[in-house]
Amino acid sequence: MVLKTNKQQNISNGFTLIELLLVVILIGVLSGIVLSVINVSGIRARARDTQRSGDLKRIQTALELYFADMRGYPHNSSGWSRTPGALATPLQGSYIQVIPIDPRNNENLAASECGLTTFGYYYRSDACAVAGCLATRYVIMTIMETQSSATQSSCSSLQNCSTGNVAGCNCAAFCYGVENPL
Repeated sequence: MVLKTNKQQNISNGFTLIELLLVVILIGVLSGIVLSVINVSGIRARARDTQRSGDLKRIQTALELYFADMRGYPHNSSGWSRTPGALATPLQGSYIQVIPIDPRNNENLAASECGLTTFGYYYRSDACAVAGCLATRYVIMTIMETQSSATQSSCSSLQNCSTGNVAGCNCAAFCYGVENPL
């Protein structure tokens, strides 16, 4: 058995400064490559789109609860109205605690979509013949940030939009909406 001196043991037991620097540089280069491949803004946009989809479903559920009690939906056929304003009085408190708002509420859209210029949730119902009547159909819509998010329930695929029962909602590719189920 050969005994090593203290000097030989210290050299073989650790990493040199150059080895450590090379590892740190390699990790830095690899993380830079990974971050350049990952589209952080796209991930955030898809996350906001997912929130929009869930929010519209929550509002839709509140409208269906309202329908179960009133046998109709709140009337608003004059144009697209923001949901907090159009639905706060009939729904908030009894059917939904707080009406959700868009994660980018009131921020300008890159291009006008469906005649809208800002992000938000919009509500519109079918026409009513007499004042104070309840609507039989509705559409709640928003503008998505990514086109792939809008394809799940695009406004042009909604029956109320394609048949013209609810006016002005058969529009652009980024339009996402929900409607009454029947």
